[in-house]
Amino acid sequence: MRTLQWSLLTSFLLASYFCIFGQGMAYFLSEYALPLAPVYYLTGLTAVGIFLYMVSGILLFTLAKQY
Repeated sequence: MRTLQWSLLTSFLLASYFCIFGQGMAYFLSEYALPLAPVYYLTGLTAVGIFLYMVSGILLFTLAKQY
């Protein structure tokens, strides 16, 4: 059960980090990784953030169902 709680917290915090700081990370990746337009990196980071929010919702539902 502790693992599920930590997974929920990690997933939610990581999704929040990607969605809040995604623009800065996109510019960083554009300069130092593959030279793509930052909008492509931002789209990818946003998609990963939304996916992690959905995973957080599923984990929260699973955790609430256990109690």
